[in-house]
Amino acid sequence: FASFRGHGLIIKDGEKMSKSKGNIVNPNEYFESHGVDALRTYLMFMGTFLEGGDFRDSGMDAMRRFLNRVWDIAAMPEGKSSTNLKIKMAETVEKVEYSITNIKPNTAIAAIMEFVNEASKETSIERQLVVDMAKLLSPFAPFISEEIYCMKGGKKRTILEDGFPSGYEKYASLAKTELPVQITGKMRGKVVLPQNASQEKALEAVMADEKLSKMLEGKSIRKIIYVQDKIINIIT
Repeated sequence: FASFRGHGLIIKDGEKMSKSKGNIVNPNEYFESHGVDALRTYLMFMGTFLEGGDFRDSGMDAMRRFLNRVWDIAAMPEGKSSTNLKIKMAETVEKVEYSITNIKPNTAIAAIMEFVNEASKETSIERQLVVDMAKLLSPFAPFISEEIYCMKGGKKRTILEDGFPSGYEKYASLAKTELPVQITGKMRGKVVLPQNASQEKALEAVMADEKLSKMLEGKSIRKIIYVQDKIINIIT
């Protein structure tokens, strides 16, 4: 192999699965009780591909509720969506593309969940946003995604032929912010971050910047003062 990735171990309720313990997961039972999409999506959400995860019935219940919410979003009245929701879609497209490329389906699904949470605050939603939500979800929950795509008048024979969502470049730029960076009280530069980024993400961006990381090289960080979307001050 040029490269090889082995998936992690999946356990059940904190214990290794075995026939003697009677805690084997039978997929057919969950197909009947929760649906194929819920099982597929949960298996890819419950942990990283390389580390595996802990299979729990409560997690399956939560995933079924999430897919029900996806359907509720698709059934919302059609109408103009807020700029904030379009910005959220732009962020979601970027996150899902990055996560799939780097074999991180769990973070891709988490990003779609965030979009669904934001969309649920709206009173109406544009058809294209629903179609693109279905496109992002289709690798994980293909059946409900295909149903939504057809319901919304998808232009291709199947959702798989319609390509990845695009056209959100304008909103992607609105979702970014330039964060001023101070080192021990002195302005040293700026980093570009998604809006509402955490302190951890802000620090990661600083350390990824060649100029700023050199200024911090060999120094111990005593304190960080972070005001979201406003400034970060790293005190050495």
